[in-house]
Amino acid sequence: MVKKTQNEEIEMAILELLQNKIRSMSIRELTNELEKDFKIKRSPQIIKRHLKSLIEKGDIREIK
Repeated sequence: MVKKTQNEEIEMAILELLQNKIRSMSIRELTNELEKDFKIKRSPQIIKRHLKSLIEKGDIREIK
């Protein structure tokens, strides 16, 4: 069973990180930057889930 939890702290850190970057980032890069800058250690799958949530809310847009 997958435990889906929304953590606003992670989403705010992702938004702050992406606002300070000029280029697009991969999920692996985001995971590494969150661990280094914000001391948030989560798996890439969790980061991807939060990114999808932010895309659905309209806070960020996905580049394909």
